Amino acid sequence: MDGLLDSMGQAVSTIKAATEALESATDFLEQAKAVATQTLEDTSGFLADQPIAARVSNETELLDAINSGQQGLIVIEGSITLSENQVLNLQDGQSLVGANYLDPNKGGKDELIFNMTDTSNQFAVRMANDSSLSNLNITFFSSGRNSLFSVNSKQGVKFSNLNIDFTAQKNENVSRETMIFHFSNSEASFYDQINIKAKGEVTRGINIYNKSSVVINDESNFNIEIDGENIIDSINAIFVSSYCIFDIYSGAILNSEIKNSSTASNLLISKSILNVENAKINLLNQKTVNNNRGFIVGNGSIVNIKQNSVLNIKSSKAINIEATLESCSMNIIEDSEIHVELEGTNTNTIIIQKPASGINTVNFASGTKISVKDHNNPANDGYWKLDKDWEKEVDTNGSNETINDFNSIAEFVDTGETYQMFDDLPEINFDTVVWDRPEVYEDSLQYASIISQYDSLIKDASYKGVNLLQGQDLKVTFNEGRTAWLDVLGKDASSQSLGLVQTSWMTKKDVEKAIEELTNAVNQIRSMSSELGSYYNIVLSRQDFTENLINVLEEGADKLTLADMNEESANMLALQTRQQLAINSLSLASQAAQGILRLF
Repeated sequence: MDGLLDSMGQAVSTIKAATEALESATDFLEQAKAVATQTLEDTSGFLADQPIAARVSNETELLDAINSGQQGLIVIEGSITLSENQVLNLQDGQSLVGANYLDPNKGGKDELIFNMTDTSNQFAVRMANDSSLSNLNITFFSSGRNSLFSVNSKQGVKFSNLNIDFTAQKNENVSRETMIFHFSNSEASFYDQINIKAKGEVTRGINIYNKSSVVINDESNFNIEIDGENIIDSINAIFVSSYCIFDIYSGAILNSEIKNSSTASNLLISKSILNVENAKINLLNQKTVNNNRGFIVGNGSIVNIKQNSVLNIKSSKAINIEATLESCSMNIIEDSEIHVELEGTNTNTIIIQKPASGINTVNFASGTKISVKDHNNPANDGYWKLDKDWEKEVDTNGSNETINDFNSIAEFVDTGETYQMFDDLPEINFDTVVWDRPEVYEDSLQYASIISQYDSLIKDASYKGVNLLQGQDLKVTFNEGRTAWLDVLGKDASSQSLGLVQTSWMTKKDVEKAIEELTNAVNQIRSMSSELGSYYNIVLSRQDFTENLINVLEEGADKLTLADMNEESANMLALQTRQQLAINSLSLASQAAQGILRLF
């Protein structure tokens, strides 16, 4: 019986080990579900909800995939050189992505190469509603004054992780402007890393026009470098006009560098709104001549530099409020900073022109900063912080205002510090660029790690060589005749057996599938826990019964073998009495015999 009791005790421990493991395993699954749910909530980001439509490695396959109209990712595998003047007209919901979007560890470049010579073809790629480009190298050459991307009356357009090598030769026979991105009456977003190296006839690098809304999203890096050597036409790196909204969000960095151009502006806003929120803008005009401007605020515009944003400008003229027709305003607020380096002839930090109507305004809020480094006039140098609001207005009856010397303005308090500009301005080198893995991909790695830990826990749930969570069974015998027993049936609780197979995510549907699998897995785990709980209670009850039965048997045996101490004590006393009487009797008899002998 003691052996049976020991066996049942071991069975209880085995079941308990599995039960405890399931409880901890459920915590792992809930943690994995939290990761998946958070990822699903964040799938408003780039390409998170598109399936793979096709994989292509040559021009014919690429054109067939686009012309099919099938929505989803068209995956570019390797380098595709398109025929001369071949254009791509994406359809709604189509996205061109490099193969390394799906496999970040893939080597080599995924590339599209354009050669545009026909002056009748204005754009090489026409985007569609909800279309996207990601993880691609784009090489573009034009001798016909062509442009690269057209986004015309489209919504939901997205660009992410692009290297663009743009070359446009001058063509005297074509008067139109040459652009890298053109947005008109559209809504579009930039994500992650955008690198643009352009040279030649680039009149407008990024053209945001006609009621468009364009966003550089959180933590993105947008780098544009334009070399205008031997080009006399005006260059605008970023041109925003005609009732548009241009937003640069938290943690984003915009770098604009123009080289070898005598008539250039890095950023021009006209009849539009620019919001810079906790972001950084670097505007660098390498050729510091009189006609080069860093930042132009044109007619009817509103510029808000806010939430600890930083604006760095190097040019001959830094900030130009050139609203000669309609009033505009530039607001530096919420502890933001502006830093200016002036070099060249006829340099100015801030120019405010008088409008034909209304008022042009520059406003520095309390707590904001400005610094100036003037190579022509070091007396203007300084680094100031405002201890109270300062505002400068020029109305239609006033005159143009030029502000260089902030030492003479009481609101500007010299901090006595210096400021190093462009300390994080990168050198664009396409060969060294490694795209960040998509956020959804990174989340799937975390998810897969949790599932791996879950499987390790299941493997460790054994007791004395028996693991009920790996399909091993346990037989528990309840009596010596082995006529009563319980078969504890094990279950395979591994992730594969539970159906947790969607551990690599690239699309929103992948994440939704993972959440569905997790929900089913948790339900299965709870069912297993319930079964084990039933087994546990049965064995525990039989163990208690067996312990009580052993006690009863021992009590019965004791009754058969143990003496009555009162009775035995009485018997012992009587025996001792009889013994003493016998001894006394013998003593008397001996004494009588000795008396008789003495008579003789």
